[in-house]
Amino acid sequence: MEGLNWQIRTVLASLAAGMLMGALYDLCAFFARVFRMQKGAMALVDLFYWLLSSAMTFSILMRVSRGEVRVYVLAGVAIGFWVYTLTGRLLAAPVFTIIEWTARRISRSLRRAWNWARRPVSRTNRQISGVLMKGFSSTRRKLSQVAKFRRGAEDASEKRGRAAREVNE
Repeated sequence: MEGLNWQIRTVLASLAAGMLMGALYDLCAFFARVFRMQKGAMALVDLFYWLLSSAMTFSILMRVSRGEVRVYVLAGVAIGFWVYTLTGRLLAAPVFTIIEWTARRISRSLRRAWNWARRPVSRTNRQISGVLMKGFSSTRRKLSQVAKFRRGAEDASEKRGRAAREVNE
């Protein structure tokens, strides 16, 4: 027969697991907000959360209650999640808000710095492209003039050849 100590330890472990699941849920929601996840990515995060939560509950059932499914273990997980929602979330929400605000500010600053650093490079790129395009255009123009000249010369020699053939005939 199990002692009361063992049952109390099981309930406390399931309460802690429920609170940890609540914290993990808030962490997943935080990452979804910060990274602005699309529906497909959010579905993968939800799947990850439920797989991890299931593994944690299974682990508690195996280690603490020796694999026996007890109602008070599952109730302890649910109550632990509820307790975290009422207390822990109030403590974690401001921390997550500060981290999210800081991450957005850093991201915005990095984006501005990147755009600022990229401007001279793209301007130089456009100038180089313009010079190259002018060179290609003038070369193409010259080549087409040479081709016209050659065609004209070929046409003239062909006319002379025809005239010579006509005279010979």
